[in-house]
Amino acid sequence: MSGENLSEVYAIFNPREPLRGDKLKYYVDRGSGLERVVWEIQSSKEPLKIIFPAIRGNGNTTELNKLAENIKRADEIFVVMFVAKDKLDLVSINYVDLLLSVGIEIHNAVSEQVEPDPELEKALGNWSEKVVESIKGEKEELEVGVGFTAILKLLGKMKTETTTREIVRRVVEPRLSDLIELVNGVVAYAEEKLGKKILVIIDDLDKMAPKQAEELFYGYSTVLTGLDCNLIYTMPRALMFSDKYQWIIRFYDNDIKIPNIALFDRDANRNNANWKTMREIAEKRTKEQGLPLQTLISDEALELAIEMSGGVIHDFIRIIRESAVKGYENSRDRIEKEDVDAYVVDLRNDYLRILTGKDFDILRAVTDKHEKTDEDRFRELLFNLAILEYLDPEGELWYNVHPVIKGVLD
Repeated sequence: MSGENLSEVYAIFNPREPLRGDKLKYYVDRGSGLERVVWEIQSSKEPLKIIFPAIRGNGNTTELNKLAENIKRADEIFVVMFVAKDKLDLVSINYVDLLLSVGIEIHNAVSEQVEPDPELEKALGNWSEKVVESIKGEKEELEVGVGFTAILKLLGKMKTETTTREIVRRVVEPRLSDLIELVNGVVAYAEEKLGKKILVIIDDLDKMAPKQAEELFYGYSTVLTGLDCNLIYTMPRALMFSDKYQWIIRFYDNDIKIPNIALFDRDANRNNANWKTMREIAEKRTKEQGLPLQTLISDEALELAIEMSGGVIHDFIRIIRESAVKGYENSRDRIEKEDVDAYVVDLRNDYLRILTGKDFDILRAVTDKHEKTDEDRFRELLFNLAILEYLDPEGELWYNVHPVIKGVLD
């Protein structure tokens, strides 16, 4: 039946779905080196605070999910995964929202593993009651119940209700240090009972706007690192280009850097090993479904999809999925090069809508020299992936323009 194979492609190539749980069977090791984090945590006598300046679309969440799975299998560290976009409004997030939510997530996660300490639970209940009473004093119609359960309901309302969010921030902020102290008590109690260190991975903060992230990490890293457990905070990679980054990093033990997959070197020589990695990403997904890759996409189309992705995993998955749509519209049974070409035009147009005349000058300079410019706009173009960052084998940074844009720079 026409389109049946392409329907399978559309289903298994979802760019918005990081690999987690059973779908980690699609995972391809691209040499991220994240396993060193486990060694560092086990080697350190104090809880580590780590930042992860992540490149958007680079498979960062998948890498963190794989790290968490490997740690759980080893059963030596207790992992708490906190997905910020599920709990908070990333457009307006501040440090109060974040620490309140993370603190409660830690409490709930460890309470499923160990019997809570009665004294700590009583203290948390008293803290919660005072907070809820103060909030109701400002918003009487708010129905959330009492005690710690009310705080959980408030978190749900904070994500969608601006007024509630502002009131909760105002009430919790002067009491935040007390909450951190209580959560630290929960951490210490749980680590003793579990016989394991606790690691909290705070994902999706890399999806914040760079200026907003700069305000959060520059202004409040002293508070963000106040939890007495191992922490990994994601943040936008563009923040590394801020003059405040060297100040920010002083509050953390180290940072994680995973580069884009370089399909070519700066002299335009093809990197066959990385090309193979990208192909394997596609093959893993189809093989698990019992479908030979060549029945779903021609070799010529796959080669073009890889090249046009620039080594950005999200874009690669997206190009294949949307090319399947083009193929269906053309009554095909598999993706052909013409389908990829057609979607690349759509993707290029998405970029062209946001680029200015001055942007093209920056992009031409990057294409020519593969170096960063001193323009503030460079950071923004890096954030929206018009410019891509790579590492050469010697560990030196270099830059290139996203392949879908290059054709219009001449």
